[in-house]
Amino acid sequence: MKKLLIVLSVLTIAFAGSAFADYSDSDNNVGVYMDNGDHFADAPAGSTLDLHVVISNLTSPTVAGFEMKLMAYGPMVINTSSIEFPTQFINVGSRFGEIIVGFDIPVLASEGSLEVMTFQAVVSDASTAAGLFIKPIYFASIAGVPCYLVNGGTGELVEMRQSTGGPDDAVFVVNSETVPVSTQSTSFDSLKSLYR
Repeated sequence: MKKLLIVLSVLTIAFAGSAFADYSDSDNNVGVYMDNGDHFADAPAGSTLDLHVVISNLTSPTVAGFEMKLMAYGPMVINTSSIEFPTQFINVGSRFGEIIVGFDIPVLASEGSLEVMTFQAVVSDASTAAGLFIKPIYFASIAGVPCYLVNGGTGELVEMRQSTGGPDDAVFVVNSETVPVSTQSTSFDSLKSLYR
């Protein structure tokens, strides 16, 4: 009987731990992806990566704007002049890496996902791991988290969750031995359809 209780206790802890780390059913995930849907790459020094910021599992059919801080670490820099948005916009982010964007009209999601931004990142050294974090802005509209605006007229804000877990988890890595585990349940096909 004691052995059974020990086994059940171990299984309970194991399953509870994995359930805690699994946000696959989380709504409003935000992540950075390559054209093929990967959130990792092996890239030689001097290479330029075309990257996409996608919000998936949206609870709203439209996005009228969003705010987040996009930070690179390691031998990689974000080419800020390459940043593009899906429609006319205004970006009032004034601190380094902060993106506070309002769209001229709410942008309609497709199959619960929306590409809200594209940009290029340049890798300067292939021998060292690099990557990207998504964090909240300094004066976040929802304390401590990135968020998006549903409709400019209503002012409704929705919390976004990083696709790999939280603000201290890289959402994209380059030349890394460890690859972030994506926690969003969006299929590769629905992400791929955004890039056509």
